[in-house]
Amino acid sequence: MIASGLVVSALFGMALLSAESPANAAPSVLVESGVNCPGSYVKAGRGKNCQAAPEYVDIIYLGENIRESCKPTYTRLNAGDSKWCVKYSEQY
Repeated sequence: MIASGLVVSALFGMALLSAESPANAAPSVLVESGVNCPGSYVKAGRGKNCQAAPEYVDIIYLGENIRESCKPTYTRLNAGDSKWCVKYSEQY
């Protein structure tokens, strides 16, 4: 069962968990342990929960060897070999 406020999506064959965060909390994504995060992370079983840096209002994990572009209003970001799309807060 998924709690209210959580969205599960499949992206490139990998299940990701994205939390719809309160206004003061940074968004986070559950990924495999080998993925580099664009901010801090907390170990979560066999994976890790990547938490976005405060200047991001949303993060989307693309994959490792992906050449895909991000949708409008998002910026592509590399964290090591891991590719992300991030959306900056209007205050930054």
